[in-house]
Amino acid sequence: MKHTLLLLLWVNTAAICWGQDTILFNRNCLVTAKPESVSVADPVTGNIIKKTTPVTLTFLNGERIYSRMELDNPPAIPNNQGHSSKLSEYIFQSAKSKLQLLPDGMYLLDIANPVIDKQGRLVYYKMNGIKQIMIPKTTPQAPNKKLVYTEFITDDWSIPSNIRSEINEVVNSTLLHFPVVTPAQLHNKPVNATGYLFSLQHYILVEKHIAKNVDDYFSL
Repeated sequence: MKHTLLLLLWVNTAAICWGQDTILFNRNCLVTAKPESVSVADPVTGNIIKKTTPVTLTFLNGERIYSRMELDNPPAIPNNQGHSSKLSEYIFQSAKSKLQLLPDGMYLLDIANPVIDKQGRLVYYKMNGIKQIMIPKTTPQAPNKKLVYTEFITDDWSIPSNIRSEINEVVNSTLLHFPVVTPAQLHNKPVNATGYLFSLQHYILVEKHIAKNVDDYFSL
C-alpha cells in the first residue's frame, strides 16, 4: 500500500510538470521561468553584449513561489532566545571555522535558487561552491573608471583546493540536513519563497583569518 501511494504521488507530480520548463527534485516539481536574452553596452568599449538572465523558479507543485521582495516576512530560523536569524547567517556560522582558513579577500557561497516551502522546508537549491569575488583591473581606456558591483567577477581557481573542498563539504552537509524554519509569510499566510543567500552585495569578508558575514537587507 505504501509503495502504491508513493507511485501515485510521483505520477501526480509528473503530470503537473508535463510539457513545462521544469525541474523534478525529490518528488517535487519546480517550474522555471524562461531565461531572457538582453543586450547591454560594454561600459569601456561601447560594444553591445548579449547577456542571459538567470533561471528563476516560479511554481512548486503547482503553487506560486514568491520572491523575497514580494514577502511580508521572509523565512527565518528561530532560536532559544525568542529571536530569529537569516538562513544565510545559519549557513555562515556552520562553515565559519573553515572559512577562516581562507586567504584575505571577499568570498561568496554560490547557492543558487534556494526554495523554502510553506512548511518551512528547504526543498531545492543548487550548490555551486565557494567563490572568490575578484575586482577587475582598470584598463588604459578607462584608468580612473569607477567600478560597480555588477562588473565584479567570481571564480574558485584562486582558492587552495584543500580549503575549497573542506568548505564545500561543510556547506553541502549543512544544506542536506537543513532544519525546518519559520516559513515566509504573505498576507498572514505561509507561502513558498525563494531569493538569494549570498551575492556580490552579501559577501563573506576574510581578514587575518577572521571571517565576517557582510549582510544586506534582501538576502534570505
